[in-house]
Amino acid sequence: NDTSAGSNELYLQSSIGTDVELELKEIASAFAEEPKIINIAELFIPVDTNQPYYPLTKLSVSRTLEDGTAEFLPDQVQTGDRVIDGFLDTDSLYYRFLITQYVQEIIHNYVPGSNKSEKLLISPFGNNTLVNRSVVSGPRPNSPDAKPLKVKITYTPLK
Repeated sequence: NDTSAGSNELYLQSSIGTDVELELKEIASAFAEEPKIINIAELFIPVDTNQPYYPLTKLSVSRTLEDGTAEFLPDQVQTGDRVIDGFLDTDSLYYRFLITQYVQEIIHNYVPGSNKSEKLLISPFGNNTLVNRSVVSGPRPNSPDAKPLKVKITYTPLK
């Protein structure tokens, strides 16, 4: 019940394990002030390899709706076979998701002064067949060597 504990590290476990809910509060307001085109938006989730268990091979991402249900991101459904990724990059030790259309949509639908926040649900892929676990960095890891969880947005200003 302590949401601040996830600032340091987060746990994802398959089977009947855990998922991570990631709240994106300020992206829409920060980018909606002046018109921009989102060229690419990426969610990077660094993995801690100093754990006794082998990390999960792939994660999945979905959007949590206000009624608590989840749905796929626009990047997964509007472009057919587009790869959203989510695989563990064993060289760079992170999971990456391409969330460009999703970020563009939340910026486009932003209402100034709105308290609505966006929530992503990060889950193990193949949840019912594997028993691995991943420990990943939160946005403010304790270790100075650990990379933080982050959203990287590359954009073009329209003015």
